[in-house]
Amino acid sequence: MALEVVGGAFLSASLQLLFDRMASKQVVDFVREKNVDDELLNKLKIKLSSINKVLDDAEKKQLADPAVRKWLNELKHTVYNTEDLVYEIHTEALRCEIEGEFCLRLDDNDSKVVSSNARHLSCMGYGRSIKNLEAPFENKLWRTLLRNGLESSDFEPMQTMQCLRVLRCIPISPLPDSIGNLKLLRYLDLSWSRIEAIPDTVCTLYNLQTLKLTSCHNFRCLPNSIGNLKNLRYLNLSLTAVKQLPETICNLPDLRTLSLSYCRSLSRLPNSMARLTNLRHIDIEGTYLEEMPPQMSALKFLEKLSYFIVGKDSGSSIEELEKLSNLRGSLGIRRLENIVNVEDVSVANALMDKKYLTRLSLEWDNDVDDSREAKKLLERLEPPINVEELAIANYGGTSFPDWVGRDLFCRLGKMELKNCQNCYLLPPLGQRPSRKQLCVEGFDMVERIGHEFYCGGSSSNSMTRPFKSLEFLKFSDMSSWEEWLLMEGEQEDGDFPKLRRLVLQNCPKLSAAYLPDYLPSLNTLRISGCKKLLASLQGDQLPTLEVLELSCCPEVESFPEGRLPSTIHTIRISRRDGLRI
Repeated sequence: MALEVVGGAFLSASLQLLFDRMASKQVVDFVREKNVDDELLNKLKIKLSSINKVLDDAEKKQLADPAVRKWLNELKHTVYNTEDLVYEIHTEALRCEIEGEFCLRLDDNDSKVVSSNARHLSCMGYGRSIKNLEAPFENKLWRTLLRNGLESSDFEPMQTMQCLRVLRCIPISPLPDSIGNLKLLRYLDLSWSRIEAIPDTVCTLYNLQTLKLTSCHNFRCLPNSIGNLKNLRYLNLSLTAVKQLPETICNLPDLRTLSLSYCRSLSRLPNSMARLTNLRHIDIEGTYLEEMPPQMSALKFLEKLSYFIVGKDSGSSIEELEKLSNLRGSLGIRRLENIVNVEDVSVANALMDKKYLTRLSLEWDNDVDDSREAKKLLERLEPPINVEELAIANYGGTSFPDWVGRDLFCRLGKMELKNCQNCYLLPPLGQRPSRKQLCVEGFDMVERIGHEFYCGGSSSNSMTRPFKSLEFLKFSDMSSWEEWLLMEGEQEDGDFPKLRRLVLQNCPKLSAAYLPDYLPSLNTLRISGCKKLLASLQGDQLPTLEVLELSCCPEVESFPEGRLPSTIHTIRISRRDGLRI
């Protein structure tokens, strides 16, 4: 019961902070300058006041009903989003202020007169030292400093800038301990620096909200004292050489964004990540994590998670994804082979309910022993109907579940099926009118593509026209594929009326007799490692072809005379020394 009281008090404090920020001079001036009706801001304050009264009432009554607690949690999420919105308005107002009379920009050989009202200084040229900028640095009221070429010795004259809020310096090496004297600093950007670490004094900047170390390629570790930055909301370590993160990073109660993209040396996340309950974004794109930390389901407000690695232990099982209902954008689920008993996994709606996801990839890493179990699992991983991109890789079943071929995914524009080496038939993929890109790779068992590819078990009379919007089609690494049968009945503008780019790669057995006989919109054709196909090219089949790319066709010595389309203006040839044009 005490938790409800604490939760209500915490939300009340958050709302009070919102009121203070909305009443700040920057927000009010920004609203007026942008001609936004003051009534809108007042209405928002009234709504938030109502929420505050409800929370006060809940706090007094100490409500313990589960449904009420759930409602209060949703309300808490709404307050956080509102706080983010007002924070963005406040930040935008500050930016507009910076661009006004309070901003001074000095380039190399610049001789501008420094106004006594100036608060924001940009000196991005590399040709001068800060020591030579004595006049500007006599002003102790600077709020912002943007500086290139800052060296350690340049920090000495900065010690008088006790009001500094924003510091961006590129590059610096090493970073002196004296940076810890800038106690009011809120934003510190050290991106593209040559530093290998930051001193512990940085972690005494208790007002710091943003710390950026993007593309500091020599940076290897954060100090354990990073957990002292209780107000830190944004931490960006992308493209650094960090190998691990200290557990103390989980002591940051207000951290909203943790960006670790392309940290190639990073192999694991801290075990206590579940304590970062306000975290909204975890960007781990391009990393090689071995496992996920336990209890990720505790991050209920998480909106961005690049991928999730399924573990064998309960703490990192796929069930952890069920409670992450706010995930949006792109999500990858890896190592699905770690799900041993599909019947015990309650994932029937784990993905279908995530209506904000737009890109989804499902990946197995190892060979699957039981193809039937693999199909049962994939049946339970049906994506939400609003998904726009879908990728399935290393699937071990012999066929696909029905949802893969359904036309219910009205926004699905791109699909990739890769290395499904046990499948002997392609799923019916032609009935989705929104699909514009299709990539099929590594289906070693497929010998023939026919009617099932266009419409499955539907009759040609009852179905809509297949692939009517497809613009890009790729078949690759189909070692057994011999026949490509087209739709029954003559189509006035071909089977792929809007196809603009066709790639056929490493399909050595595909016969020249089975290419589509008419592609009226094809602009680019790429053939690689398909020794039987070039002889089939006909000018009247490809009336709009402009680019022809050929590679790895050793048996081909010349183009068929008079058969190339007259519209071609570019031919690219690689790895074929004996080809005569």
